[in-house]
Amino acid sequence: TTHLKKTKEQVNTLIKQVRELSQAVSSSLLTAVDLKDLITGMLRQFQRQSGMELTLSFEGESTVPSALALTVYRIVEAQLDNIRQHASASQVQVNIHAFSSLFISIKDNGRGFDASRFRKGIGLNKILSQVESLQGRVEITSGTKGGCELLTTIPLKPTG
Repeated sequence: TTHLKKTKEQVNTLIKQVRELSQAVSSSLLTAVDLKDLITGMLRQFQRQSGMELTLSFEGESTVPSALALTVYRIVEAQLDNIRQHASASQVQVNIHAFSSLFISIKDNGRGFDASRFRKGIGLNKILSQVESLQGRVEITSGTKGGCELLTTIPLKPTG
């Protein structure tokens, strides 16, 4: 019953996150979104729910097309879920740099894993498909001494 209760809590959390995301982007589907504000809101909510210490460093242009903001939101959300489920982390650092490319680094202080024996799960496959759809790339570094970093690079199309 503990597993069932935990699963129910996760489903309720996901439903709430989908509703909040829908509200955040539905009013601006055809316009630009402030990515920094969107990610800050997500991190605050995640911190309240998880008890982890989260920090955000954001540099560059925070106003991006809503479709890109949604993709970045999903990438960060999927990695935070991976950290919550697998890492036993107490701290997460999210760095976003939006200049000619969008760089996203999500680093935790969790238990880490042997990258040579790593198996891609649903969360990582979700991230990979999101990034690949934008001609981006993903790198994961981790070790048995602890911690993990997900590095994502997405080229930004020049605005005309």
